[in-house]
Amino acid sequence: MKTENRKQTMQIMYDEAKKMLKEICPRNIDLQKYFNIEKNFKSKNDILYTLLISLQDKQMSYNVIGFLRPERIKIFQKLLFNFDCEKILNNYNEESLLQVFRENFTIKNIESKRNLWRLYSKSVISAAKFLNTFNDINDFDNFVNKYNDNKLELINLLQKEIYGLGFALACNFLKDLGYKDYSKPDVHIKEIFLAFLLCDNDDYSVFKAVDEMATLVNDSAFNIDRLFWLICSGKLYLDNLNIGRHKEEFIIRVKNKLNIDLTNNNLTVLGTAQCHKFKNNVLTYSNIILNDKITEIFFKNSKQDKEDIDVIIKYDHIKDVLIIEKEV
Repeated sequence: MKTENRKQTMQIMYDEAKKMLKEICPRNIDLQKYFNIEKNFKSKNDILYTLLISLQDKQMSYNVIGFLRPERIKIFQKLLFNFDCEKILNNYNEESLLQVFRENFTIKNIESKRNLWRLYSKSVISAAKFLNTFNDINDFDNFVNKYNDNKLELINLLQKEIYGLGFALACNFLKDLGYKDYSKPDVHIKEIFLAFLLCDNDDYSVFKAVDEMATLVNDSAFNIDRLFWLICSGKLYLDNLNIGRHKEEFIIRVKNKLNIDLTNNNLTVLGTAQCHKFKNNVLTYSNIILNDKITEIFFKNSKQDKEDIDVIIKYDHIKDVLIIEKEV
């Protein structure tokens, strides 16, 4: 995409997202409290607490570990000495912590090397060791700020130092602490930016795209993350309210505003077929040969039915259809 078109797309996405969020939220909701969050940690214990939330916020771990469940958070708080790094390290290693978890929670297949509780125990000890290297929160804050001009280096360092902390979770950890220049490249933001060809289908590319938008619109990556997340998830968590998911609606709205065709201009659409639960990356193409069944549907028994025709099949996730196209 040309630079000017890219900037135009980003600006319109941002503007329309702000308008749409106001439209879909009840008038009595104060949206400002979801944005411009300040750093919210007062001790190293707070930092570890935030880190432990991020470390279980992936795939099945969120449900299995259940760190934030009301009936579990108090148990974790007691077992981990109110999230005191030094006390954790003085009392546990990876194996002994796992056994303590076993005594307090129901754990199946504990001997498996891939057991989620075993992996989480390893992450907890690793996180405590890392944070224990800092004297206090000012020491940690100075460490993070040292990488203001090279955020990727900090993210990579955190991944190496803390077991189980991937790229997206490292971003999430920093974002949730209140570092405004970080966003989490989660599935919602990824699908939105992919829909407008603003990134590749990987975490780093999405992170860079959000950072680029933040610079363009003069806002923080944190605010952009929160803006799109609220629209996509519908979770007004500070108000205990769910307004429903509006991701597809938002994408259609922006496409209509842009009035652009994101497909290849050298292709002509021959037809579409409903596919429903078909899953694929947005705008991923594959060359195929039409068979008799497809040609019968799209060419209605014309002479082309008897020929093999090179086409491209594309999945349109907005309309939920397979689009069959032929080069002009």
